[in-house]
Amino acid sequence: MLRFFRTFRQRLLTENKFSKYLLYAVGEILLVVIGILIALQINEWQENKVKAQKGLELLTTLKRSMKRNLDEHQSDLADVRISYESSLRVLDAIENDTISEDSLKMYFSRIDLYSPFFPDYTGYEALKQGGLERIISEDLEYMISDYYEGNVSRANFFQSQGQYNPSDILQGYIKEHFEVLTSFDIDSVRLLDLDDPGISRGLNQMFDHNTFHMILPRDLEFVLSDPKFKVVLIKAIQRALSLNHLHVRGMERVREIDSFIEVEIERIEGSGQ
Repeated sequence: MLRFFRTFRQRLLTENKFSKYLLYAVGEILLVVIGILIALQINEWQENKVKAQKGLELLTTLKRSMKRNLDEHQSDLADVRISYESSLRVLDAIENDTISEDSLKMYFSRIDLYSPFFPDYTGYEALKQGGLERIISEDLEYMISDYYEGNVSRANFFQSQGQYNPSDILQGYIKEHFEVLTSFDIDSVRLLDLDDPGISRGLNQMFDHNTFHMILPRDLEFVLSDPKFKVVLIKAIQRALSLNHLHVRGMERVREIDSFIEVEIERIEGSGQ
């Protein structure tokens, strides 16, 4: 093809048809320019397609992280509320002496079921690596960053600082004045699936619901009449309310982020990149 064009060009020059040659040259230049533009467009389309694929992969990872964090918030919130309600019952027994001893045993065993919060950072770490050049919206990036730097950081702060962690507030007194009664049900443990990634949570739930252990005062009458225990219990109740708020707000934020992720996935898939 190139040989044909060269021969045609040489014949025009030989026949002294300069105007036709000039027209031909301009046409040839236009063809080259159009070819370059098409190549650039194809290259840009391919790059956008790769970026869109990376964006979808990131959004999928973020969605998984949000699902795990929502599960974590829900599980920890359930433990917080059990501990909170049980603490209120014990406080009522201290002030009004209206609860039977058997019921008190159950409530005492549930005043400290607070679980550590273990958020999933996988999607957030991938997002912070960058390089996606606005493949996902700035609004979504801000919401995710605000959740981890705000909600998650506050939850981590509460559980890392003894004066804010209800479990740490209770533990000193519990170690001094309580005893742990444990009965290990080996048959129930054998039923656990060792290949299940959630096996640790399953074991924790067994303990949290008093299948295996109880914590009871060594001297019930002394503990119920001890002003120090009442102060400790009230502080733990106050911190439990704060934890409750943190988890409720965290769950709201996670659900909001998840909805935005769905919109972003639909937008990218619909763009046809």
